[in-house]
Amino acid sequence: MNRLVNAFLIAAVVLTSLVAISSTLSVKGKVLANGKQGSYDPFDPDLPSWRADNGPSAVDWNDEVYRLPGDLLPSVYTLRLLPFIEEGNFTTDGHVTIFVDCVNDTKNIVLNSIDIDIHKATITVLDLDTNSPLAVVGLEDLQSTLQKIVIKTADSLKSGNRYKISMGFTSILNDKLIGFYRSSYVEDGVTKFMATSDMEPADARVAFPCFDEPDMKARFSIILGRKASWAASSNMEKIGTNPIDGMPGYVWDYFDTTPVMSTYLVAMMVSEFVSTPSDPSLSNVKFRVLTRPELQENAAYAANVGPRILEFFESFLGVDYPLAKEDLAAIPDFGPGAMENWGHINFKESYLIIDENTTAASKQRVPEVIAHELAHMWFGDLVTMEWWTNIWLNEGFARYLQYFGADSVEPSYRLHEQFVVNTLQKVFVTDSLSTTHPMSDPELKSHVFDTIEYDKGASVIRMSAHFLGIDTFRRGLNRYLTKHSYSNTMEEDLWNTLEEQANIDGVILPDSLATIMASWTQTENYPLITVKRTYIEGDGALVLQSRFLLPIEDNIEDEETVWWVPLTYTHDFSLRPTTAWMSTKTRQLVSLAATKDQWVIFNVDQSGFYRVAYDETNYGLIADQLIADHRRISIMNRAQLLDDAFVLAKVEKISYTIAFDLTLFLKYEREYVPWRAVLDELNYIDTMFYKESQYADWKIYMTSLVKPYYEFVGFQETESDAHLTILSRNDALNWACKLKIADCVTNVQSQYAALMQEPDMRLSPNQRNFILCAGVENGRQPEWNFAYDQYRSTDNGNFLVAMTCTRESSIIYDLLSKMLDPNSIRSEDVDTLFGNLAANPIGNTMALDFLTRRWNDIEKALGTSHFVYFFRSLCDRLNTPAQYDQMIKLRDDHIDILNSTTVEQGLDIVRANVEWMTLNQEEIGGWLKNPSTATALPTTEPTTVTTTEIVIVTTTVEPGTEDTTTSTASSTASSTTTPAPTTTTPAPTTTTAPTTTAAPSSSGATIQPYLCLTLLFAVFGRWILHN
Repeated sequence: MNRLVNAFLIAAVVLTSLVAISSTLSVKGKVLANGKQGSYDPFDPDLPSWRADNGPSAVDWNDEVYRLPGDLLPSVYTLRLLPFIEEGNFTTDGHVTIFVDCVNDTKNIVLNSIDIDIHKATITVLDLDTNSPLAVVGLEDLQSTLQKIVIKTADSLKSGNRYKISMGFTSILNDKLIGFYRSSYVEDGVTKFMATSDMEPADARVAFPCFDEPDMKARFSIILGRKASWAASSNMEKIGTNPIDGMPGYVWDYFDTTPVMSTYLVAMMVSEFVSTPSDPSLSNVKFRVLTRPELQENAAYAANVGPRILEFFESFLGVDYPLAKEDLAAIPDFGPGAMENWGHINFKESYLIIDENTTAASKQRVPEVIAHELAHMWFGDLVTMEWWTNIWLNEGFARYLQYFGADSVEPSYRLHEQFVVNTLQKVFVTDSLSTTHPMSDPELKSHVFDTIEYDKGASVIRMSAHFLGIDTFRRGLNRYLTKHSYSNTMEEDLWNTLEEQANIDGVILPDSLATIMASWTQTENYPLITVKRTYIEGDGALVLQSRFLLPIEDNIEDEETVWWVPLTYTHDFSLRPTTAWMSTKTRQLVSLAATKDQWVIFNVDQSGFYRVAYDETNYGLIADQLIADHRRISIMNRAQLLDDAFVLAKVEKISYTIAFDLTLFLKYEREYVPWRAVLDELNYIDTMFYKESQYADWKIYMTSLVKPYYEFVGFQETESDAHLTILSRNDALNWACKLKIADCVTNVQSQYAALMQEPDMRLSPNQRNFILCAGVENGRQPEWNFAYDQYRSTDNGNFLVAMTCTRESSIIYDLLSKMLDPNSIRSEDVDTLFGNLAANPIGNTMALDFLTRRWNDIEKALGTSHFVYFFRSLCDRLNTPAQYDQMIKLRDDHIDILNSTTVEQGLDIVRANVEWMTLNQEEIGGWLKNPSTATALPTTEPTTVTTTEIVIVTTTVEPGTEDTTTSTASSTASSTTTPAPTTTTPAPTTTTAPTTTAAPSSSGATIQPYLCLTLLFAVFGRWILHN
């Protein structure tokens, strides 16, 4: 039982620190009061990694009662919509004609429809083969229960015949961000409205009656009504305009007929937007960016990179884009981040627009999002998954290819290196939980469109590209897209087509590609590969694979699940890596082609979707090499070593001594990616040690690592700064001022003082929030007063966050009191203020005391709705038994309000922090008192030799040596090392954008509660199951 409790506590703390820990507690994300409330935004790292289950967009993925019978298949729609975009009458007058083929005799025409007023008298059904109408005898309205209508006919529609179904209707131009909906913005003080659309996954049925399933593809002829002074756009080019009879000042716009496509890709927009055309020399496809007028001057970047990325994909995939135009529209209110409507892509404004206040991280996100959506023109639009449970065939490819597309226009961003920290290592966290799910056929609807489909999908696709070889992989994709154009696929179609190409190219695989990949797509979690070298008996190694899970899973019987693991390893990154397949629990590698004094690193460039643990001797050899010359190991593997080591130490697979030995080289590291891989872990330790005796040694050690990094990037930005230098500086400044490195503090104080003298002074957007926070932290009352005055006068939330960065106890207490006065702190800012004070190492204790002592005053001033969030936000920094007992008492004293799973999750985090301290404080403290001494000279120049990911062009299987079964018996094989091939490929990425609601602080932690909630459910579920 004790082991179970300990494992439970460690599991909770793993989640606390594995999430992105940055400098402040994330304020609660904006909750949209609409049908896509909390929609998963795959480009926003601060939002939960799954869609909320809200609104009429809910399709039950497993209940056949929601599915269409399939008796009729659509071929062509003629859709006419006239939206009334006027306050008091947000409706759409519509008419739809659908040409269908009858597959099975039926008297019931079943269509999807939600909240649509069907004009029953207008319904007609015509047999096109006999040119005779069928009598309509009834209309069954199941919209509120099954999202359907059923048109009943007197005679049967006959199999093999074609029919034309027509009807008029009125739909709501809703404000739920679903279907055909209304959006608004303010221009010159006037609120303006527009109509736009978002049909994915199942919201076309909100806009018009239709066969709203992805495999029921058809062509669409769309007609949109509008005011003559407005503009309309859709998937295809406009081919004509006519006045609307009886409506002076209104016109119909007629659009060309689309290719065969799914209903979720239908796009319509009616607005007063203006267009920014792209240079026609950039692409044969007509590109333009659609924005509200005041943003037009900031649309030039998107207009420039969009057509260039499209041209890259046409070349990379060898398949032409089949439409004549592509619109990129910046929508004021848009739920999912961006949507890949064929020929008319919608974006959140911040994902398409760049201005003088755009940070480097946000600027990086723009070409990434554009590339992601343009990749969908092939993966999703041209070839579509058969059903939503295989959405990774769309989203995994779009995520993977976004790195290639964005890299084609911004090679200096080195996005392929960033893939490992922004996509692969990020999804490792989610996929290590018992609550994760397979990429293919997840059981729950809420699991569709989450980080598994996007990020694990991309990582697994990247792994397959490596072991097939990039050239074979690209030719295989061309074959897949060509063979399945305008149709739907399942994952077997992809693997079978890629295997066909592999056979043509002579790439030898140990089993069918579908069998190999099933272990990755149809199994949750991923393997931990443990390498135990045999130094005395030879240069081989015993390799073991096991499912990597949180420690709570140690109490469950070992499973027989095994993966087909493409092992890659090397002792010299100038050589091509050695490869071997592993499909058993253990495998004996006869030779690693390395002497006992040479390190060996597995998972070269972290191309495989697995973690690696080594024996202590190999870890020591790697640590020595990193200190002597870290550039001998690739950038991506340096990031891998750090991430794997600290995660494995957290779950007691290796010691923290080993993990910290691997950090010694960081005093010489100048690259962004390795630092980014480990900073979240170091932030967690900093939080835990802040008030402990070990903090002095911790600060000394961290200063020895951070100061050279800070001095290399410098405080001041310059015009010549490389993109990654700017991102590196963000991390370095954050830590340098946290550690009170004098130059950083002096610069912050100087810039903040200048801002106080000239409040309109422009600060770099990359540093502004950091300077505001650090300026207050390193100031006194006058600096805080300035931030408060700016908050009150400018309505700028960044100054609110800056106010919480103070270390002055009297100011903190006064600020907590101001929270109860709406004339001092706006009521909508209360959670932001308290949450960020809770992340403040001084403010945390005071905020807890304030909550405990002044509960009644808070309730009187603010009501009870904030208490659960207040309680939870305090928990992440608490790590002593006394603090845990205090939180238990607080909960029990107010159980009527704090009876919440969020509160229990917070208590689990505190208990886990206590246990982590018990297990690790002494070991880490002892290491910090006498860290190893580095002997190598510091690197004074940035790493200029960037190791690209090596893709295995061919895989050779030695007869009798490869694993071909899933038995637990060990197998033995020899391995050889050969010179590196000339065909290489970079590795892909996603960018981590800074939060827009919380400025950086020089201490504190960003906590993403959704992961902690996931952990909580996993723990309780397993506890109940086994107790």
